[in-house]
Amino acid sequence: MSHSKTTRTGAAVLTSAFVTTLTMSSANAGLKYWTTGGYDADSYVQDGLVLNYDGIRNVGLDQPHSTAANTVWKNLGLGGAKYDLTLSVANKGAWGDDGFDFKRATTYACKTDLTIGPQYTVQALLDAKTTDQPDSDMGYVFFPNGTENSSNNRWQQFSVVVRGKNKSNCTRLNSSIYFSNIDLSGTDVSYLTALSDGTNGSFFTGPAPSNKKNLQSGQELATITPSIWAIGGCPGATASASSQGLVGTIKSYRHYNRALDENELVWNRAVDQTRFFGEKPLDSIPVTNAVIASAIAYDSGAEAVGAYAVDAEGYTFTAPATQTVDRRAYTCTGYTLEEWNSATGDWGEPVSQSGTSVTVTSADKVRITWQWAAGDGIVTRYTTADYVQDGLILHYDGIRNVGADKPHSSDTTLWKNLAPNGGSDLTFRAQTGCTNPGEWRDDGYRFEQQSTFANTASIDLPANQTIQIALNANALDQYTFKNGEYANEPYL
Repeated sequence: MSHSKTTRTGAAVLTSAFVTTLTMSSANAGLKYWTTGGYDADSYVQDGLVLNYDGIRNVGLDQPHSTAANTVWKNLGLGGAKYDLTLSVANKGAWGDDGFDFKRATTYACKTDLTIGPQYTVQALLDAKTTDQPDSDMGYVFFPNGTENSSNNRWQQFSVVVRGKNKSNCTRLNSSIYFSNIDLSGTDVSYLTALSDGTNGSFFTGPAPSNKKNLQSGQELATITPSIWAIGGCPGATASASSQGLVGTIKSYRHYNRALDENELVWNRAVDQTRFFGEKPLDSIPVTNAVIASAIAYDSGAEAVGAYAVDAEGYTFTAPATQTVDRRAYTCTGYTLEEWNSATGDWGEPVSQSGTSVTVTSADKVRITWQWAAGDGIVTRYTTADYVQDGLILHYDGIRNVGADKPHSSDTTLWKNLAPNGGSDLTFRAQTGCTNPGEWRDDGYRFEQQSTFANTASIDLPANQTIQIALNANALDQYTFKNGEYANEPYL
C-alpha cells in the first residue's frame, strides 16, 4: 500500500483493546480478529475442533446451563452429537455453574470411535490441586481405552493426567519416547495443553508453547482409534466403572485434530479468561493494524466497522457500493486513509482515495473511513400490499393491525387478517387470573406467555405452504423454571 505520510494531533490511539472476536475461516484468509461482540462457547478457534465440552453451555449453545444429575454433556465441536458424553457412574459428582466436579467418583465417557493423532491439540481448563489427588496415584483428565489400546498400550500416547501428592503433572505421548513432567506439587492446576505436530510434542501450562517442557523431536507419533474414552478418569473396559479418577472440576475440554499455532492458543486462552474468570485479557491478543470506520452508519458489507488484525497473507476490505440509511440511498464515493505514526502516537492527516476496496498487509497500520454521497429522493415506502399476494391466506401485520388502510391501534383485541380473501381475524385471549397479558407495541404485540390471539373457525391448509414470521424474541426467555429445571417450551 502506498500513501503520503503526514501527522496531526487529537486523533484516537490504535490499541489491541478493539479486538474481541476471532475467525479462522479460509474465506477470511489473512484476517484474524474483528469486533463482533461478546464471547460464547463457539468463540474458540473452530478449524479442526472435533470435541468441545463446555462447562457453561453443557447442554447446547442456545440452551440454559443444566445442573441436573446425569446431564448428558453435549459436544459443541465439529464432531457432532455422536460424541456426546454420559456419566459412567450415575448420580456421582455434581454440576456447578461452570463445570463438573468429578470427586474421583465417575467419568464422562463415550463409546464412539475417536481417531486421534498424529497431529492434535488438547486444551483443558481445570479447577484442581495436585495435593487433592491420592498418594502415588493419578487423576486422568483424558483417557482413551478399548481393545486396540489395551493390547498395545497406545493409551499412554495420548492420555492427560494430574499426578498425586508430591508428584508431577504429566501427559504421555508414547511411554517409550515421550514423558513430560512439569513440577506442580502443591499448586492449583488450571490450564493444561498437550500438542503434537506429528513429529514434535509439547505439554505446558502457559498460554503458548514458549513455556513447553521436555520437547522431544524426530519421533513419529502413531494414530489410534479408541472405542471407549472419557474425561475425568479411566472409564474401564465397558465405560461402566471409574478408576484413577480426577479430584477436581473440569470447566472445559477441547480436542483439535491439528496443532494450533501460537496466536490460536493465545486467542483461546483469552476467551477462557473472559468467559470463566470475568477478565478482559485483550492485552494478550496481537495488536490490530487496520481500523475500519464510516462517515455514515451502515449494517452491510464484507466487514463491519471495527478494528482488525491482518497477517502476512494480507486482506482486502470492501465497502458496499450503495447503502440505505433512514430510507435515503447513499453511494460510496471512496475513502480517506490515515496512517498510524508510532513516533507521535497519533494518526496522520486523512488522504482521500477513490474506490470501494483497499488491501492491507501486516506491515500497515491504517484507518480507513468510507465516504458517501446521498442520492436524490427517498427510497420507496412499502405497504402491506407489497408482499407477495399469490396464495396468501393469512396475513397479520404488527403495524397495520386493524386494517391495511387504518392507523395502528394500541388497544385492539381483534387482529385483522389482511390476506386478499379476508376472514380468520384473531381475537385476544388471556388465561384465567392473568396478571401480565402483554401489550401492543408500535410494530407488533409483545406476548408474556399468558395470552394468545386465536381463531376457533376451521381453515383449510394446503399440503404445500410457506410460513414467514418476523420475531423479536430470545430463545432462553421461552422457558419456565420448574423443579430446578427449565421446561414448557411454547408454540409460535
